[in-house]
Amino acid sequence: MICKTAYSTVLFEPGVGFAVGRFDQLGTDVGGDFKGLYLSGRLCHNFDSGVFAGIDFRTYSLLTTTSGDPNYNTSLLNTSRGFTLGFTPIDRLRFWFSYQFINSFIMPESTTSDVELSDGKAFITGIGYMGIKWISVNIEYATYYFDKAKDGSDHIQLTNDYSIRTFMISFSFPMDF
Repeated sequence: MICKTAYSTVLFEPGVGFAVGRFDQLGTDVGGDFKGLYLSGRLCHNFDSGVFAGIDFRTYSLLTTTSGDPNYNTSLLNTSRGFTLGFTPIDRLRFWFSYQFINSFIMPESTTSDVELSDGKAFITGIGYMGIKWISVNIEYATYYFDKAKDGSDHIQLTNDYSIRTFMISFSFPMDF
């Protein structure tokens, strides 16, 4: 009788990175560029086949410059959570896709009160290389969409959705248990 032993682990992967990108209100001239730091975390199940699947968490602190006035800066705070699915085809090289379904961007330094973009979704693709077994260098691209905003206490359905495109470089620390 031949018996194959199954091998699977739990993957915990905290990370830190730098993001640059652009936000636009679709169909208008409203928009701008941003850059800043972000923290991420991933908790996944690693399967024997090289596939990993689990949950993903991200939080950003970004500084923006609007298109109309390069001297006007404001900050953006983002928090998102979702699912991730990835694959390790060869040792040390990884690819993944993440769908973020709980998502909000807050602009705390708005002129009147905090403005929050809510009910957002995001699609993130990434590639990582582990030159050292416990450090991964990652490149990711994300696209966020928002169709609701909250100004003060009122939820507003946006006439024109917001789109946010982000390019990220990060270091993460994958730990298998």
